Formats: sequence, structure tokens, C-alpha cells
Amino acid sequence: MASPDRASTIISVAREAGVSIATVSRVINNPALVAHDTRHRVMKVIQERNFRISKEAQMTRRRQRALRAGRIGFLVPDVPHRSSESITEEMSKGIQKTLKHKGLELVLDYYHYESDPYEAMPKMLRENSVDGVLVRPPPNRSLLAEFCRGRKAVILGNTFADLDIPCVIADDWAGMRLLMEYLFELGHRRIGFVGNTLSSLINLRRFQSYRSILEERGTRYDERLVRIHDAWMIRAEETPAITRRFLGELLSLDDPPTAIAAVTDGFAASLMQVASERGLRVPKDLSVTGFGDQYYAPFTDPPLTTVHIDQRATGEIGAQQLLQLIEGASYSAQTLVLPTFIERRSCAALTNREQ
Repeated sequence: MASPDRASTIISVAREAGVSIATVSRVINNPALVAHDTRHRVMKVIQERNFRISKEAQMTRRRQRALRAGRIGFLVPDVPHRSSESITEEMSKGIQKTLKHKGLELVLDYYHYESDPYEAMPKMLRENSVDGVLVRPPPNRSLLAEFCRGRKAVILGNTFADLDIPCVIADDWAGMRLLMEYLFELGHRRIGFVGNTLSSLINLRRFQSYRSILEERGTRYDERLVRIHDAWMIRAEETPAITRRFLGELLSLDDPPTAIAAVTDGFAASLMQVASERGLRVPKDLSVTGFGDQYYAPFTDPPLTTVHIDQRATGEIGAQQLLQLIEGASYSAQTLVLPTFIERRSCAALTNREQ
């Protein structure tokens, strides 16, 4: 028997155990695939010859087996909004930052979010030519579930509360809390809320946070101050008509709002434009906040107070989690990215009205 101080090679172990090199490799990496007697014979030789199994080498081989294609898919709904394109661009930069260090390729695919799941299925998923997918979710729950079914997947952005799929999303509750506390500090108590469908998890959380802060501050929730357009996706050209109607209804109240918290920067920018059409001065007559810090937020008139969502960090975290899922790790269904408050000039202290 060879000296126990000498490390054996996999070749010598195979020769002494009377098996192939591949069998020794399977015993080390996938012992369940090897018959009990053969596995026992190989392990006896390994122990007798003091064969040292490198943990690092095992992990490298495991990664190589997991990453068969060397490609990660990024599925994005084809939405007619420049804002959505901006978010995708920022997420992609974060994803690529993670993947380039691993020598992996990012494959971007736009899908039609209103299509039948089979028709919308990208070629990369039909052919199983990617190791995992990152998904910006559609409003269609069944479509999202079909994209992720049987695959390593992480959702980037808003998702559905009842889907047990790892996702990286902004902490919408915390973001709206930052905005509402700011408005309260300025003296506002009649604060309106304008947005779209609450069947979207992000909108629901922002609304729930809005209502929670009112109750915490001892201000009665008034449903007349809330205006919700019941549609998941709103085209940019449709927004002015919607906000024109909403603002008209809010201003016709006996006790109209002195501030409005919009669920998105798009709604906020449109509200400010419509307010100007009605002769209202923002922020002197009406304070307005947005959500998301879109590329145009600093250039509205006046520049929009909002919260910033780090979409690049969202993409980076999502890619890191996906690679670890591929390698066998597991994640809880939700990872939150904390928004940051951005103060500009669309809000003012309430000084000349009854608070």
C-alpha cells in the first residue's frame, strides 16, 4: 500500500480500484449514481491512499455542469413607454456587471405581454438554450408562470403576491412612506393619491403605505381623495385625459387636496401639466410627488420630488441570485431594494391654508 503521506491522483485510484476515471469522478461528485459495492471499493482506496478531494475543484466542476449553455436570458415585455426602456437599460447594466466576471452571455428578448403563453414563449426557452432567466413581469400571471415553469428564474420588478418565485423588487412601502412623511412635515393633511390598478403589487403596496401613514399620523382616510384608473398598462398619450379627469374631480371637492402623491412619475408629471392648464401653480397652490425618479423627473416644470429606485442594483442582485440558484442555492421569494428620497421643487410648505 502506498504511503498515506502521498496524495494519490484520480488515475491511480481508478487503476487500483479497477474502475474507470469517470467512475471515480462520479463517486466524488455524484455518489448516488454509482452502485454501492463500486462506490465502497473506490472510497476505500481513496481513504487508504489519502486522496485529498479539493472542495474548490468540486465547486468548479459543479458550476461547469450547471452552466451548460453559458447564457442567461433576460425577458422584457414590449411596452410602448420610454420609461420602461430606461428601466430595462439600467437593469441590463447591472446584470452585465455580474455576468461579465463569469464569462457569461446575456441574451435579451422582448415578448408581447398580451399574447397567449405559447405564442409569447421566446425561442431561447423553447430550445432550452439558456441556463436561467431573469424576467421583467407582464400583467398576465399565467404568462409569467409559464416562462418560469421548470426553470431557474428570478423576477425583476413588480410581481404577483401569490407566485413562489424569487424576485428582486423595490421596497414600495418604504418609498411611499418617505414621500408621505415629507408632505406631513410640510404641513399637508389633505393628501390625494392618484394611480392605476391595485391588482399590480407595486401599486397596491404604495397605496397601502399611503393609507397606513395617514392612520399613523391620526389623519382620517378619505376615499374621495383617491383616484385609481383600473388598467395595468396606460399608454403615454392616454395619461393627460386620465389625469385631467382625476384632477378635476379632486379639485371639485368641498375640501380639495393640498398635495397629491402619484403612484408613478408619469402620473405626477401629467398632473403638474394639467394643473398648469387650470391656472394652478405647482407647488404654491398644489404640491405633487412622483415615484421612480425617471429620466425626465429633473426636467419637469417644476423639477419633480420623487424617490429613486436603483434599477442597476436590482439587475445586479437578480443576476447574482440567479447564478447561485443555478449552482444549487435557494432564495426566499422576495428581496427588497430600498428607494432613496429625492427632493426637488414640486412641493412647498402649507403656510396660507388651513392645515
